[in-house]
Amino acid sequence: MNTLEHASNSRVPASVYKAVVVFYVFLFLALMWPIYPRFASIEPRVIGLPFSLIYVIGGLVLSFLALWGLYLWEEASDDDIKATEPEPLYQSNQGQE
Repeated sequence: MNTLEHASNSRVPASVYKAVVVFYVFLFLALMWPIYPRFASIEPRVIGLPFSLIYVIGGLVLSFLALWGLYLWEEASDDDIKATEPEPLYQSNQGQE
């Protein structure tokens, strides 16, 4: 099953996928000019690291959390789909004689 078929068969609302896409567009823009230079300074230091590095690491952590949350949501909805699928009426016994 390809990704498009999986997305269409999933019980995750399309609005969740749209929200993740919008989040990544904003994250992309936040790490580019003209927004990033506003945070590209050495001071203040956070845990001994320049603030500009913490800003980028924060974006990476948020990106990871967004994908992980989407993965968990999809797994939970896949489990719901598997739990509600009816049992097959006929099971093939080929090769078992």
